[in-house]
Amino acid sequence: MLNKLKNSNLSNIQKIDLHFSIGKAYEDIKDYAESFRFYKEGNSLKREQFKFNIEDKKKLFLEIKKFFKNPISTKNNQFVSDKEIIFIFGLPRSGTTLVESIISSHSKISALGELNYLNKFFNLNFVKNDQLNLNFIENFLSRDLQSLYIEYIKPFNLNTNIVTDKSLNIYWFIGFVKYFFPKAKFIHCERNPKDNCLSIFKNLFEDGQGWQYNEKEMVAYYKLYKEIMLFWNSIFKEDIYNIRYEELVKNTEREIKSMINYCELEWDENCLNHHKINKPIKTLSLNQANKPIYSTSVKSSNNYKNYLKEIFSSFV
Repeated sequence: MLNKLKNSNLSNIQKIDLHFSIGKAYEDIKDYAESFRFYKEGNSLKREQFKFNIEDKKKLFLEIKKFFKNPISTKNNQFVSDKEIIFIFGLPRSGTTLVESIISSHSKISALGELNYLNKFFNLNFVKNDQLNLNFIENFLSRDLQSLYIEYIKPFNLNTNIVTDKSLNIYWFIGFVKYFFPKAKFIHCERNPKDNCLSIFKNLFEDGQGWQYNEKEMVAYYKLYKEIMLFWNSIFKEDIYNIRYEELVKNTEREIKSMINYCELEWDENCLNHHKINKPIKTLSLNQANKPIYSTSVKSSNNYKNYLKEIFSSFV
C-alpha cells in the first residue's frame, strides 16, 4: 500500500482509501504515531470533498428549539398502525448497530436496519438551506406520515408487528417523529466521547458529513449533539431510553433486560445470544455486531491520546 501511494496518477478517492487502510494497518501493529499520521491525512483529503459549516447546524438547532418551545397540538394526531416502531439512534460508532442486533434478536421483533427514510424526508421537506421550512411543516402536521412510512417498508416483508429502525441522525427531529409516531419507542445510544470521536476519525462513511473528517469540527458537532439530546430529554423525559455503550459492555445482561423492559416486551433469551442469530447487517459495525459483546474498544482512544489533542483537551 505504501508503494502504491507513490503513484502520482492516483485519484483523490484512491489516495483517501489508501491512507485510511494504511492507518488501520499501522494500528494493527500498534504503531500509533504512523497510524495517526495516515488517518489524519486521509481525513484531510476527505474533508475537502464537503461543504460544511457548523454554524449552520447551530442555527438549525436554535430554530428547532424555538419551534418546540410550545408543544405541537395533537388534536389531529390520531395516527394508528399495526406496526410498532423502535427507533435506535445516536452518533455513528456509538453502539447503534450492536443495540439493534440485540433487540431484533427478540422473537417478536424484526430489524429494518439503517433505513434513514425519515431523516431524508425531514431534511428534504422540513429543512431548507439549513433552516426550518415552517410553511411546509405547518401544512404537513395534519397529514399521516406514519402511513407513508408503513407503505415504504411493506416490501421488506417483515413478519412481526414490532420493528427496529436504526436512523442515526434522527436526533435532530425527535420532536417531529414523536408527533407522527406517538406510540414509538426511542433508544438513544451514547458512548465515551473520546472513544466515539476516535472511532469516527478512523472510518470512512458512505453518506458522511464534513464534521466527521476534521478533529476540531468533530468536537464542535459532538457538543452540539449533546445539547440537542439534553433538550429532547428535558421535553420527553421517560419517553427516551438512553443507554451507554460502556454500561452495556460492563453489565450486559442487566442492560439488555432493562432495554427489553422499556420496549414493554417479555424477556427472550435470544437477546443475550444476538451474535448467533443469522440476519444481515450492512454497516461499518458488521464485524462487531456479529460477535459476542467485548470490551476491547472501551478506552481505545488512549492509544491516540498524544495525537488527538483537540479531542482529549475538550473531553476530560
